[in-house]
Amino acid sequence: MFKGFDNSEFDSIVVQEYNNAVLLDSFKMHVRPAENPLDVENKMRSGSTDRFFNVNYQYHFLIPGQKPFILANMKMVMWSQFTMFSEGYGCVMGDYTIDGIHFEHDGNPTFKKR
Repeated sequence: MFKGFDNSEFDSIVVQEYNNAVLLDSFKMHVRPAENPLDVENKMRSGSTDRFFNVNYQYHFLIPGQKPFILANMKMVMWSQFTMFSEGYGCVMGDYTIDGIHFEHDGNPTFKKR
């Protein structure tokens, strides 16, 4: 998720993939515009890519006008998941750091405009 960014600021960003400080690859991530009124008001946007992220690697998110955000120290966490019709377990990336700040049980990473 990307929070605090207007739809007009960008429609994609560059992500750099590192392993032990060695740049392995870079790729674009499409960022969807906020469409529903709540997302527009809160400036919440989501991004997607067809790439798999390796939890042992580090990813630098290059957002225009921002210092790069660094996603690292990722761990997959199993959570119980309940719907109106079923219950079960699912695995999500629920433990990681962004710019050295630890997040746990927050779901997917959210990059907040500085």
